[in-house]
Amino acid sequence: MRTENITRMQSNTAQPVKVVLVDDESHCIQTLTMQIKALDIPVEIVATFNNPVKAYEFISNNSFDLLFLDIEMPGLSGFELLSRFSDFHFDVIFTTAYNQYAIQAFRYQALNYLLKPVEDSELSTSFTLWMNKQDKRLGIRQFEMLVRSIDNPGNLGKRIALPVSNGFEFIQTDKIIRCQADNYYTNIFMDDNKSYLICRTLKEVESLLKPLGFIRIHQSHLINTHHITKYSRQDGGAIVTSDDTTILVSKNYKPQLTKFLEEVGFL
Repeated sequence: MRTENITRMQSNTAQPVKVVLVDDESHCIQTLTMQIKALDIPVEIVATFNNPVKAYEFISNNSFDLLFLDIEMPGLSGFELLSRFSDFHFDVIFTTAYNQYAIQAFRYQALNYLLKPVEDSELSTSFTLWMNKQDKRLGIRQFEMLVRSIDNPGNLGKRIALPVSNGFEFIQTDKIIRCQADNYYTNIFMDDNKSYLICRTLKEVESLLKPLGFIRIHQSHLINTHHITKYSRQDGGAIVTSDDTTILVSKNYKPQLTKFLEEVGFL
């Protein structure tokens, strides 16, 4: 199977990550500033804004790497601010207390987001994942699809955006056979013999795909139950998927797999 090549960038770069923070609540700016400065990562906070209109003026005329952007702001929301740009020269991490439909939309469009109140561990992981991305810009198509997904939550689950080496690959979720962990990365294996290495942990991928019939059977393996072709009880249990891959079932994940197999008549 072919795997998209992604250069794994190291976080110990000589140049600091240039960051802009936009949030209408001053205490959120102050807290996030302290959290970022406490990280063992070279970061330069070049500007902070409580006023999204002033933020837009700065963003339009200055270069930086990463925008931390609140969504619900009076006068000009985060989405409305971004919609003023025809293209993005920066990447975005949304900070939000949005509802569940919106959170799922973020996940399906492979966009970075942090739920308020922001946890230190989640903030650190977001920087790590961003530093390992090769294309460090928000895609205009991604953003447009995000807005459409939030406006039409019934469309969620049909397609997801995979962050690949040269941008994003939009794929049908029912074409995914299985997902395999590789540290901070996940290999996505498709039914057309393609595979993609994406800068997302298997835990993140699981949270996205679990409602769509995917199940964890091992610390390193998540499978699409629609692509199970065989179950073997030998050696503690093993699953064969439609690409003829045999995956041993971990003891910790066996109860939930057994429950599923009983429900569908495998056992």
